[in-house]
This record gives sequence, C-alpha cells and structure tokens, in this order.
Amino acid sequence: MGKRETCLLCGVLTDQLFCSNCSDKGWGQYRELQTFLQEHPGATIIEVCRETSLPFSFVKGLIEGGYLNAGVSGDSTITESPGFHSGFKKY
Repeated sequence: MGKRETCLLCGVLTDQLFCSNCSDKGWGQYRELQTFLQEHPGATIIEVCRETSLPFSFVKGLIEGGYLNAGVSGDSTITESPGFHSGFKKY
C-alpha cells in the first residue's frame, strides 16, 4: 500500500487523493479547475477560488500534492502540472 494521505474533501485517511466516497466529486472538481485554468491562464489562487467557488484548501492541497504548479515568482499564479494524469495514484 502507498503513502497514507487524507482525502482533500473529507479528511478521511486514504492512499489516494480522494477517498472512495469522494472520488467522483473530487475528480469532477479537478476537471472544473482544469477547464478554468485552460480558459484563464495565469489566474491566481484567489481568482480561481472566487470564480469557481472551489475551497481554498482544495486548490492548496492540489498544489502541495504536486498536482498543480504554483508560480515561481511568489505571485500565487497556478497552472496545471504537465506530468499529471488524472486517475493515477500519487505515492
């Protein structure tokens, strides 16, 4: 079994990004975030949260988990991580 993490949506211990109960909702929100970032390249974390109504903790968790990249300049600009493929477990 892989590294134990907590589900980004409910906090339950899991070996994946989302627990089995939150998987559909979590991946749906991730796809919503991907679409937003494709349509608004260079958006900041605050803009993403405000425009999509996604929780800050969700977006921050994706960044901290390596699923999204934060801007190097410290301006909190985020982009999709080029190496991420949804459905893969992160260990």
